Amino acid sequence: MLLHALIIGQKARATYSGVFQTFKGALSPENEVTEKTDATGILIGGCVATFTATSFITACGYIGIYNYGGTKADILKGTYGNGQVGDTNVFNYLSKYFPGYTDFNYINWGWIYYYGTQTWVNAMSGSSGDIVT
Repeated sequence: MLLHALIIGQKARATYSGVFQTFKGALSPENEVTEKTDATGILIGGCVATFTATSFITACGYIGIYNYGGTKADILKGTYGNGQVGDTNVFNYLSKYFPGYTDFNYINWGWIYYYGTQTWVNAMSGSSGDIVT
């Protein structure tokens, strides 16, 4: 997944692009239809937020590929709070580039997932569509 972050005054804009993976037996994101096969697709999204930081670690260009958590075993458990443990070392760009940040508040966020001709939108304003393999 690629991450781009732009800091403008007191606001930050982060954009992401990468791939997602779902597994046979998992539930589709919107209508909870059981997925028939493993599949991968494309995702894009990001957020606009405010936060306070007293320091900034400069980064320029490509910063690497990061796993944002979620194992196959966790995904197949169905819902958050159902015993998922996830990746205990999930990458956090705020901690990496703004050590000691505080007062983080989303202004807006959203993600668009694409699989073939299907689209699922997960946004602060609501969700729509679905991805069914």
